[in-house]
Amino acid sequence: MGAQMTRLFFAAGLLLTAPAYAEPASFVLGLHAGPAFALSPLDITALPRVTLGVELPPAQRRFRLWGGAAWAPPRSSGSVSDDRVPSGSFDYELRQQELMLGGGVAFAITNPEGPVVVDVEVGPQAFLLESRVDGSAGGEAFGEHREVYTRLGVMGALGIRIPAGPGEVAVQGLFTASKLDGRVTGDASSASISPSVGYRFVL
Repeated sequence: MGAQMTRLFFAAGLLLTAPAYAEPASFVLGLHAGPAFALSPLDITALPRVTLGVELPPAQRRFRLWGGAAWAPPRSSGSVSDDRVPSGSFDYELRQQELMLGGGVAFAITNPEGPVVVDVEVGPQAFLLESRVDGSAGGEAFGEHREVYTRLGVMGALGIRIPAGPGEVAVQGLFTASKLDGRVTGDASSASISPSVGYRFVL
């Protein structure tokens, strides 16, 4: 009798969970953009971003694995005091290119089936950096110096997603950061905050 009851409960469990596991995975393609406010002397710049994600049953809508790429071209210019030049200072213009590649996990804090879902994203990122700087002092140009290097950093985001059409509207506040310690930039950081708006297609 006991063995029959065990088999009955096991069969009932399979019937209850089979629909969830039979549900196919959902794939997500997101396009996002917004201004990036650097927490450094770098200027405000645009930050376009593309993400690819997957939601696996039975936790669909609650957890999402994602990977993505973003790009930012911040600049900076000014004058620096330097006793090594006859004029006592030099002018510079820095042109920075930042390609950010990474991935991580997104988690819905509120009910993932609700009309508005609050979620968080977090994950590591690789920052592929290029720095170009032109300088001059007393009307004499130094020429251009170029440096290419890679640093590891992080990305985190807090936002909301609103179901719309075949996907969802996403509004986020992103934070990205890595070391920016090249010979051109000195010991600095690429940290920035970016309010972002985008749309994700859920396939």
